[in-house]
Order: sequence, then structure tokens, then C-alpha cells
Amino acid sequence: MTHKTIITAAILLFSFRLHAQTNKFIEVMVSDTISLKPLEFTYKINTGNDATFLGMNTERDNTDPIISINNIKRILDKNSFKYRVETKGNYDIVPTRTADSSILITLTSDTSLERLYKLLLTIKGIAGKISNVKYESDSPYRANIYKRLYSQAHSDAKMLATISGNAIGQLISVEEPKESDPYSGYMDMFKKMASNNNMFAELFGMEDGFMQVTVKKLLFKFELK
Repeated sequence: MTHKTIITAAILLFSFRLHAQTNKFIEVMVSDTISLKPLEFTYKINTGNDATFLGMNTERDNTDPIISINNIKRILDKNSFKYRVETKGNYDIVPTRTADSSILITLTSDTSLERLYKLLLTIKGIAGKISNVKYESDSPYRANIYKRLYSQAHSDAKMLATISGNAIGQLISVEEPKESDPYSGYMDMFKKMASNNNMFAELFGMEDGFMQVTVKKLLFKFELK
């Protein structure tokens, strides 16, 4: 199946460095963004009180009915969903009721995911969530991304060199820039949380959807003459 991608280019940073007259160069950092489509979803269903929020266990209302794994399987079979049962092997004896098994359902479209979600909303005594999403590879788009990056970097380096009364020569090097923002890791974590939680998505102003956004940054160094 052929998948289309949305690619946008943006200049993030210019750095202009003049060293000794015999060793002048100009650096330009550019970025391309590619949105990858989901190919497969894995939805996990637990029974009883085994619910989670942001990775932490939360106890369900003990008044909720407990539905058996077999009953869930019959409902899924009736609605033509493919699944497998994952056994936890949980032998703990605790006051709260926890699930010994989980059902993992494989879905190949967001339409199927929506249909499953609406079905599960009618079942009391279960907890469900998307446990994994597989995305298309970015390999088919890399060549085009690199061409766009080089073209943008060359154009901007030439413009900056002209402004300074110089001209650019050959490409000296290309490398991935080091992240200097100490908060970038935290924002990545929040974005990941938001992708699985509507509350965080609304809090951080992120759009709903399952597209995976990949950003490729490269730092180009051109000879300055």
C-alpha cells in the first residue's frame, strides 16, 4: 500500500563564523518534518480492577461487575475482531481484584479501532487502552528529505555569504546537531503522554490523531571565500 507524507521545511538556526582568512566557513542548520501513518494498532483489554492512569495503577469501583475473559472473547468473535490472550501468571493474593490475563487485539486501521472502542464502551467491568502502534518506515522518504535539506541549506548559506560580501565554496561537512535545550527531553515525554491521553492533548494544545511526526535536522558547513 502506498502512503503519502506531509513534508515541511523550516530554517531553525543560522550561525555565521569567520575564522582566519584561510579558514573561513559558514554553517546553516535546517530541518525537515515527515508525518508517518500508523499501520497497526494493538489494543489491550484487562478485566476487573486492573486500570491504569499515566502508568500508575488505579482501583476501579468494586461495584462494577467482573466479566470473564471467555465472555469478552465471545463478544470479539461475534464482531470479527482478531485477538490473542496474554496470561500474566499472577499468583498474588491481594484484597483488590486484579486481572490474571489480558486480551490483545490487532487492528489495521483507525476505523477498526473506532469500531472496537464503541463496542467496548458498552461492556462493564473492563479497562482498555492502546498498548502499541506500528508506523510505516521513513526509508522511502529519506532521499527526498536529504535533497530538500541540502537545497535549503545551500540557498540560505549563499544568501548569508552574499550579504557579508563573500561567496560560498564546496560543502565541507554535514552532521546532526547536538540538542542544547535542557527541556527538550521533558517536552518529548509530555508529547508521548499526550498521544495516549486526551486530557494532556488538550492541555498542551495538541491535535488528536495517530500520525507520528519525525524531525530530521542537519548542520551543513560550507567553505566561505
